[in-house]
Amino acid sequence: MQEVDPSLKKRLITTILDGIQILSDFPGIAKTAQDEKYKHLRELFIPFGGAGYSVLYEYRQPSDTVLIAAIRHTRESGYKMQLD
Repeated sequence: MQEVDPSLKKRLITTILDGIQILSDFPGIAKTAQDEKYKHLRELFIPFGGAGYSVLYEYRQPSDTVLIAAIRHTRESGYKMQLD
């Protein structure tokens, strides 16, 4: 397995954390997940390089809480993002 450049790792982590941070002010910003199994969740796309990451999360209004279910690279095997 090829070692990843530490500066790239740091940039990736910063990008994902910055992307997730927007949910603290705008939890409803993302679209509803397209997969029927996850209709109760929202899907936020965070661009990175030539692809990006998909953050699957649930927003609970009564407690004003965001629960992150998964973060997946959009080139991960089995991943598909459907655009409206």
